[in-house]
Amino acid sequence: NPLATSPVLDSWYQRGIQSGAIGGKVLGAGGGGFILFWIRKDGRQEFLRKFGNTTVVPFEMCHTGSTIIYRD
Repeated sequence: NPLATSPVLDSWYQRGIQSGAIGGKVLGAGGGGFILFWIRKDGRQEFLRKFGNTTVVPFEMCHTGSTIIYRD
């Protein structure tokens, strides 16, 4: 679908891949979205150096399935 992306998103995605990401996914919408990049642990510092001045939110994958992490 050509409306699912834009030249700006395409350029950010390509920049991530060229910086060492294995892949990525555009998430969110309407100015509040982001691109989630998958990076090997040993390539993280190089990716950050190449990708430049952006907001980075580190995360890890869990293989245990859904769990409750907050209960009021």
